Parts: sequence; structure tokens; C-alpha cells
Amino acid sequence: MWPPAQTADGDERNINHHMGGSSHTRRPEEAVRRRMQAQFGCIHRDEALALGLSRRQIDRLLLEGRWRRVRPSVYRIAGIPPTWEQKVFSALAWAGRSAVASHLTAARRWRFEGFSTKAIHLSTNGAWRRPPDGVIVHRVGHCVLSHAANVGGIRVTSMPRTVFDLIAGGNEHGDSVLDQAIRRRGTFFGQMWLLLDEPWTHRHRGIATVRRAMEQRTPMRASTQIDLADPLRRLMRSSRLPAPVPEFAVELPSGLIHIDLAYPLLKLAIECDGYGSHMDPTSFERDRARDAELMALGWRVLRFTWAQITYRPDWVLEQVRGRLTT
Repeated sequence: MWPPAQTADGDERNINHHMGGSSHTRRPEEAVRRRMQAQFGCIHRDEALALGLSRRQIDRLLLEGRWRRVRPSVYRIAGIPPTWEQKVFSALAWAGRSAVASHLTAARRWRFEGFSTKAIHLSTNGAWRRPPDGVIVHRVGHCVLSHAANVGGIRVTSMPRTVFDLIAGGNEHGDSVLDQAIRRRGTFFGQMWLLLDEPWTHRHRGIATVRRAMEQRTPMRASTQIDLADPLRRLMRSSRLPAPVPEFAVELPSGLIHIDLAYPLLKLAIECDGYGSHMDPTSFERDRARDAELMALGWRVLRFTWAQITYRPDWVLEQVRGRLTT
């Protein structure tokens, strides 16, 4: 159910003892023992059943005090001292596969400094359930698993997503965590700006705060629409792609527009989305409506953002080259 985690030798001996581990242990009990060893001494009831333990065996382990209930339907080995990691893992086991540790819990797992947290923060798009004591559940409207990482056997939000959640949520440690992430990981700028390209962020109530924090720390701030077409055109020229026509006029049913870069004979439109003029929800919807009108007239539309042009230039060129040859 969960990726392997490191377990101290002493803990492994405790698990062997409390599960009755020996060379004569039956296969289901051995499988459960190994799974708990890899999961900070924890297991969900459904997982134990799937590995072959019967309900009667589980109830007996609880009755005899060899297992302790730590969350609804989640148990741990009684002889293993509780740890913070075990608390996080047991909360994830309770919440299910659609959940990840997030916010300050993820920040602590990423080893950011300058704060402490007792509550366990989880993010999920699964069905709502009343969380157990000490667990805070953040409901998200999209699949948070696309921004998940395994850090020491615990599933957490990725570093960029963790920083985003803290700043967007107005957490007092958000700016500090952002600065630490920038110092620790040279690729963080690109990862963070690419995260801000994702459509779900455009409607997030904290997106403006996150963008502002990033712009203050980015050596070359995100360009406007007018500035962005020039570096894209230089990039295309350096790769010996055919020269596009800049500011090509097209009459749409809704009115006259100018395509940033166009190949009129191929009816290929390339639009540059600068953060200054395209990333608020109204502009985002207007651009998509314009794209729909272009496509109704037979045009193909490519849109690239400042982050994509700056941090994924090879991918941008691949997209253009692919459209020019098809």
C-alpha cells in the first residue's frame, strides 16, 4: 500500500517478537510483519486482511495487546515507541490512497527549518470524512497525487506544491520556506513557475500572492505578452525553424485579433502567455474562447508560457517542429 520506509534494527526485533516471527511463522503473518516493518510499524485493517490475516486473528492481536489502534482501522505494533513519522503514516493509511501529507507536515518532511507543527496536515480529493484528532484534512478539487513525492517512505506533496500551499494559504512560514527551497535546489525556479502554469492554479484564491512572491525572487521577471514573443522567435531562429509572421491579423466572428507568431499557409498560430496579461481567470477564459474561434476557422493553436519558454525550451521547439511537419 505504501512505499518502504527505514526501520531501526531494534524496531525490527520488536515487530518479530510481537508478530510471533520465527522460521515457522505462517505466510500471512510473515507478510503482515514485513509490511509493518516497512511502514513504521503500522498497517490498515483492510491491508492486513488483503495479506491473508483473518478478522479473528486481527481481533486477537488487539485483545492480547500486541497491536494498538492508533487511527480508525489503523494499528501499530504495541512494542514500538510512537514517532512523528508513524503518526503521519498512520494518518495517511486512514485517509487512503488519494491523500498525501501536505502543508506544514510536508514542509517538515522536506526538512525545512524555522517552525514546528503538532497537527498532521493531509490533502485529498477523496470523499470527506471526519478526521481523527490531531489530523487536519485539506480538500482539493483536483488530483493532488500528480504533485506527490516519496520522502523517506512517506507520501508528501512535491517541494513546489508544498511551497505553493503554504504561501497561497497565507501561512506565516511561507516566504521562509520559499527562500530555503531556492537555496537548496537550483531547479526550483523552473519547477515553481511551471506549477503556476497549470490551469488549476489560475482559479486558486492565493495565486496572486504566490506569483508576487516568485516575481520578487526571480532574476528575470515574467514577461508581458509583447516582450515574450521576441525570445520565442529568437529561440526558433537559433534552431533553424522557418521564420513565423509576427502580429498576424485574423478576422474572427468576435472581431479582429493579432496572433503573436503565425504560419498563415499552415494555419498554425503560436500565442505567448505572459503572466502580466494572461493569467487572471478572466483573461484565461477569453484566450480559450479566442482559440475556439480560431480552430473553428481551421487554425491550430499552440500556447506557450514564460516558464515553458525559459525552463523547457527543448520541449517548446519539439512542439513547434511537430506541428510544422504534420
